Amino acid sequence: AWPRAGDVSFEFLPFFFCILGPRYNSWSGWKELVKVGLTVILTFALCWLPFVSTAGDVLTRMFPFNRGLFEDKVANFWCSISVLVKVRDIFARVTLVRAALFFTLISVLPSQILLFRESSPHKFILALTNSALGFFLFSFHVHEKTILIPLATVVLLYNDKRTNVQTDGKSNAQTVSLPAVWFTVIATFSMW
Repeated sequence: AWPRAGDVSFEFLPFFFCILGPRYNSWSGWKELVKVGLTVILTFALCWLPFVSTAGDVLTRMFPFNRGLFEDKVANFWCSISVLVKVRDIFARVTLVRAALFFTLISVLPSQILLFRESSPHKFILALTNSALGFFLFSFHVHEKTILIPLATVVLLYNDKRTNVQTDGKSNAQTVSLPAVWFTVIATFSMW
């Protein structure tokens, strides 16, 4: 199964903060933000219109709380900590859902706040990567293929001048962001 729509839609919070940030201190910015908000709400309502009669089934599929905290062998926080502490046996499902929500928000919010205060293309890509990684590491019931979402944003950092390393020692050499390459290799092999 591919990553669920519920996870994917929330991982792209940086778009909201990037639009909201520069406009929150002027009246015309708030009017523009309300227009964008109404457009999003209308689009959301139109997309959900065919599923109104089966909304419960759709929500259960998007947020499968009955399936457990994590799938075995997914390299996220919950699977890693379960080696030492069997959280699924100790805590009730409701507690685990709240813990997953809390840790996900705590991991994602700092970069969103920074993006809200001052947005730039580089900060946007970093916030997008952080958001996708936060959801992969701490969300409830993460599938191993979900690593592809943060991987897609890390690829945008390949030409990041702040972390580039020369590949052959020459001054005009092609440079590449070594941390981004490492992440790509590790993420790709983590799915097997």
